[in-house]
Amino acid sequence: MISVVIPVYNGETYIRQTIRSICRSTCRELEIIAVDDGSTDRSLAILQSLKQQDQRIAVYTQPNSGVVAARNFGAALANGDYLCFCDQDDLVAASLYEKLLARMERDGSDMAMCSSARLIDGKRSDYDLLEDNLYAGSRIRTGLIYPMLFNGYRVPFLQEAGNHYPNIWVCLFRTSFWKAAQLRFRAYVNFEDDLLVKLEALSKAQKVSTISDVGYLWRVNERSETYACRFVEDIGAKQDACLQDQEASLQAAGASSRELTYFRQVTRCKQYIDAMHNLVCGRQRASKAEIRTYCATQIYSRQFEDSINARRFLKKGRVIPGCILPLLSRRWSVTAYVAQTVLEHLLRTSLRSPLLTGIERRIKRMR
Repeated sequence: MISVVIPVYNGETYIRQTIRSICRSTCRELEIIAVDDGSTDRSLAILQSLKQQDQRIAVYTQPNSGVVAARNFGAALANGDYLCFCDQDDLVAASLYEKLLARMERDGSDMAMCSSARLIDGKRSDYDLLEDNLYAGSRIRTGLIYPMLFNGYRVPFLQEAGNHYPNIWVCLFRTSFWKAAQLRFRAYVNFEDDLLVKLEALSKAQKVSTISDVGYLWRVNERSETYACRFVEDIGAKQDACLQDQEASLQAAGASSRELTYFRQVTRCKQYIDAMHNLVCGRQRASKAEIRTYCATQIYSRQFEDSINARRFLKKGRVIPGCILPLLSRRWSVTAYVAQTVLEHLLRTSLRSPLLTGIERRIKRMR
């Protein structure tokens, strides 16, 4: 049996479609664990109605505690031999779980991952494409971990081609592996909970299977939590803690000291961009003095001179970091703020127009 955990918060618009797509799975032995995280809309009523229609659905509630707590709560309740996660507004192909399960059984792997696509205004575009493959030993690090952590950067050591993304919803885990590895979601800033758990799982897995089938459809919803703008206080310290968490998993995966050095530098460059995003999107217009003070405390004080040099590894076509990192390297804080503001506006505009999604793919960087 496969346990599917779905955290729900004010998801009345799409949650019915999401759960029905899972219920249509060709893998009939399912346990669908919906965790309502203190919704204030009709989500809970919809979940209770769906539960009456399909006995495989279990509904739980908790006071609003966030997606991290909801996922951990649901995972602890799972009774299946296999465990996966789904977001409240996405869709799952009917054959996905059957194909992932068959591949895991054939390979004897601890976890498996599928390819994914995005849905924007009902139109589908490929997102993270994988091959039918089995990874073991150091190939998990070079073929899956590094293309995820160094996404957008070309570092000078062995790395298999392509970029991968940290989304947890493409993964199916053996529940025995999940428990033995003591995996739990956690977050330091906003949405790095997927990255931290997926990285830890990959670092502890003996075998990882991947399939080329596009089985998970991520609905890009500008009103979702992913695109919410909230200012994070003292973001630099929280980013440093997140980096240390990732580094511990990399060390467990057998990364060399040289690889760890490049990881720190590239990750900090990504975090500098995220810190600018935090200032631009999380606050109303900041004054020049506020911008300079913010950059001095949250960016330039964090091993900046050593890490900013990693911008030279940035791949072509990465518009936001390609524009912002050179400005920060000159400590042109106000200019970087203005540029980030313009690019963030373009990013959001592109999400409202399917014709501009190609632009969005180029200007959006990994967070």
